[in-house]
Amino acid sequence: MMRVLLGAALLCATSHLRGVTAMAAPPQFTLDLDLPPSQRWAGAVALVLAAHPWEASFGVVFAAHNASLFNNVTAEQFDQLTRTLQSHFPETAAEIQGISAQFTAAGHPVSVAYLSAWVYFHELAHTDLAGPGIDTQECTGLIVAAGGGGAGGAAVHVANMDQSPEAVRNITLQVHLVQNNGTTVARGVDWYWITTGMSRMVRAGVASTQENWRDTGVLDTAATFTAISNGAVPQILMFRQTLLGVRCSANPCTAADNGFAQFVRANRGVALAAPYYVVAAGPAAGDGVVMARSATAVDSELNLGEDGQWYLAQTNYDQCAVAPPGTNGTTAPCHVLPDSTADPRRTAAVATLVSIGPSVGGTVLGAFAVASTYPVHNPHTAFTAVMSAAEGTLTAFVRTAMCPETAGTTILDSRYCGGTNATTAWTSRG
Repeated sequence: MMRVLLGAALLCATSHLRGVTAMAAPPQFTLDLDLPPSQRWAGAVALVLAAHPWEASFGVVFAAHNASLFNNVTAEQFDQLTRTLQSHFPETAAEIQGISAQFTAAGHPVSVAYLSAWVYFHELAHTDLAGPGIDTQECTGLIVAAGGGGAGGAAVHVANMDQSPEAVRNITLQVHLVQNNGTTVARGVDWYWITTGMSRMVRAGVASTQENWRDTGVLDTAATFTAISNGAVPQILMFRQTLLGVRCSANPCTAADNGFAQFVRANRGVALAAPYYVVAAGPAAGDGVVMARSATAVDSELNLGEDGQWYLAQTNYDQCAVAPPGTNGTTAPCHVLPDSTADPRRTAAVATLVSIGPSVGGTVLGAFAVASTYPVHNPHTAFTAVMSAAEGTLTAFVRTAMCPETAGTTILDSRYCGGTNATTAWTSRG
């Protein structure tokens, strides 16, 4: 029902505003997990190239990330990453081999070693291998209690993926994961599918989830490679592993399976090689969490409904002073940190949520409207995903890079559109 209502409303909106919003649904791809790993992504590369030629899609994305990162990776490091993937994640390595073969068949050879390094993109981008041109501090996640929490329904989860260059929009796919003769297992959307993983995913009865970049300083390259070689899970594979790893008595999972609790526990405990944020909502009322992960621990955790709060809003900056987890897996009370004044996306999101209130903000359209408010939606916003863990639905829209014509009612920033910050950073928790 959520998907139908959202689609009908957006059809009306875009029929009048197509020249402004220019939203489009990314192509759909079915990932059949019953197939041998090397065959699962067959047709994905061709699906992208049928809509956008190499020079407007993969070629631009690869060139941009080569200049900012991969040109600095040595042949020995490429080899180490490839061997590590084959050793610790052989199924992923086999899927990578299949994707590489598709590129070769399309006349654009992309090596297994190069795609294997992409699996570790987030980890490498935290080290001094990343050049000054890399732009990673992006993305916004919104979780709102249905009706502000009064209706007792599951939370709505809206996720913006912000990334450069613009061509990432042209390689974005919406992925339908199936198994056991076509039975839906999960859904995802991303341009990172070239790694076999996805940063926005949902599994019915378990969770909707996204990752956001977290910066805790430049990581030591040697130590990062050591963690990778020891089997740290690549961030981009986390959600395929932890969503599909939840054990359930039926498909979709039932309330008795406690799927959301299983998912949260798994994401607290997995060893990583770099920090990030996990933003996730579950199928029951009150299921919502923002987790600030380091490589080895949970530094802080916010939960939907704490202190009566009906929303969570997370961008790329810590909201709490670091508080170590307690023995029961929870964290100490949050000492609220201010938002970035140069990049006040959380400020804008929270101000808009407070302005429209829970009766509107706690709806699918209300949350999507907040995610579409500048600078939450900004020139780097590649796509927006609307997800429901209760229904197992994911609806995605590729977004247009744009700046507001005027700044009259806009929370200004100094990052995206040449504006000057003209607001006090929001100091309430997001």
